[in-house]
Amino acid sequence: MLMEKNKANSDQATKVTVKRRKKGALIAFIVMTALYIPYSVISNQVTESEIQRIIEMGYLAADYTKEDLGNFCNFESLDLDETFDIVCFWLR
Repeated sequence: MLMEKNKANSDQATKVTVKRRKKGALIAFIVMTALYIPYSVISNQVTESEIQRIIEMGYLAADYTKEDLGNFCNFESLDLDETFDIVCFWLR
């Protein structure tokens, strides 16, 4: 009888632990999503503004392709890679 009671308590404790872990995982997911969305929006805005600056400087055509952008970032004779760090970072 004592073993049955211990097993029931163990099963109950396991259920509580599983519920807590699920709740913790859900909270972690919500927090990570809440942090990622603003970062993604800001990053896209900065990337677009850097690409616009590259176009305005004449290093890239307005109708550029991803290949053109990749070639720009691999262009080693100019030190523009540091200036346009965010654009070139995501292409590597």
